Amino acid sequence: MIRSVCRKGLTLGVLLFTFLPGTFSAAEADRRQSLFTYQRENTESEWDEEHRPIITARSQLTEIAGEGWDDLKEVLEKRNDAIYDRVLEEYQENLESARERHSDIPEMTFSIVSEDEVTRADDRILSIGRTDYRFLGGAHGLSILTGSTYDSETGQELLLPDLTEDETALTEALMGKLALQAEEAAFFDEWRDTAALMIQNAYGREAEGDVRVDFTVDRSGVNFIFDPYDLAPYSSGMISVRLSFAEFPDLFIDWIETEETDRFEKISLWEGNGFLPEEKYGDGISLETIQNTKEATAVTTVKAGEKSIQIDSEYGPLKAWYLQTSRGDFLYMDFLWDNDYRNLRVLRLDGEELTLSEEVPLSLQNSSIFNVEDFILSERIYVLGTYTGLIRCHMDENGLPVREGVDQIAMPWGSRMDLTLKADLTAKSPEGTEVFLPAGTRLKPEATDGESFMDLSTAEGSLVRLSLASARESKGWGFTVNGIDEQDLFEFLPYAG
Repeated sequence: MIRSVCRKGLTLGVLLFTFLPGTFSAAEADRRQSLFTYQRENTESEWDEEHRPIITARSQLTEIAGEGWDDLKEVLEKRNDAIYDRVLEEYQENLESARERHSDIPEMTFSIVSEDEVTRADDRILSIGRTDYRFLGGAHGLSILTGSTYDSETGQELLLPDLTEDETALTEALMGKLALQAEEAAFFDEWRDTAALMIQNAYGREAEGDVRVDFTVDRSGVNFIFDPYDLAPYSSGMISVRLSFAEFPDLFIDWIETEETDRFEKISLWEGNGFLPEEKYGDGISLETIQNTKEATAVTTVKAGEKSIQIDSEYGPLKAWYLQTSRGDFLYMDFLWDNDYRNLRVLRLDGEELTLSEEVPLSLQNSSIFNVEDFILSERIYVLGTYTGLIRCHMDENGLPVREGVDQIAMPWGSRMDLTLKADLTAKSPEGTEVFLPAGTRLKPEATDGESFMDLSTAEGSLVRLSLASARESKGWGFTVNGIDEQDLFEFLPYAG
């Protein structure tokens, strides 16, 4: 058997995001409290001798990037550790059973997944929907969606009484919306009693059992979640009810509402296919991908009402965001190419025809967009190893992302690892003073501009800067540090193809 572990790290994702002193200009000072999020991914799996998966366990959980938000970071760290430990415990509990079932049915793979989706992140609220999916050998898997919403400043988790004190009005609004769905779906006969109890329990009055309605908050409303079997059979799927601030202007407290009119919505994709209802574009916005696996080519047809366009790629889009802004309406799409290389295409939707941008060497990977004036994208960097860099951006008048004049923020590609010196080295502190680093010193990459420097942290937590020079002329690739070739300076550099 082949066993793989990637703990407290990423599988081509983001691990750390640090804004360094002097990074921002004076004009950017009022934006220093932007709340950026990313997902840290932990995986553990086992394969058979023919490299078929026996069991996989994965958690993709939300962390805060950048300085500040210390109380919120502490709360999320405890939450994420608890979820990760639970996933790992389930993995261990089901490992032997997975092996037995796999020996009988080689195509069967046990799956344990906990995955976050951020629905709002700003200076008031961080709201996260988490999908827990389990397939442990039964007739089908089961997905459960839960919500966690926090005060961004204090880290306190917000419950329903923090959003609205009018339990009666909320219950009436939810029941009215549910009744409309019940006419078309096969709700249980007792769904009204169950829904009322779930709302009551969400207000902290545990009258019977511990079942409660979950919710997430976005920029324009609150989404209430009822999992399979709560109100209806599995075949009816997950039941959700949306109460928008516009439709119910007096229901929720003013503090959680926003006055901004821009709309940002992620389109869920499955194998390059997805759909977003949008009245502005008739039947909505759709993506349909036809994949030719033998030729490693794909054609994606995007439709917005009566307008359509075809986009050629190797594997189709992995991620898509609909951005309705004062600059226009745009679709940001992340396309996967060979060797896990990604690039961004921007499609303008509100013209007479759909118009597609050239490839942008940035990625939506692990990014969420909630403010066109300030958001992060990522790219792959090759400096003392292969890294994923987070780039702070804003949208220009044509809808394209523009890099800010800040340092690229880097983190190792794959699981996080230290770089170990095999020769003495003199670096500099953030204040510019020289720092002697003896051979054997372990350093964690933190940030780089991709060309002239990399900042690394020591085991004691202090930051040092290495000055870099390109070695392309001498050997075609790589860097030197203080005139020393990087390969002669470090024991191992995590370069990927």
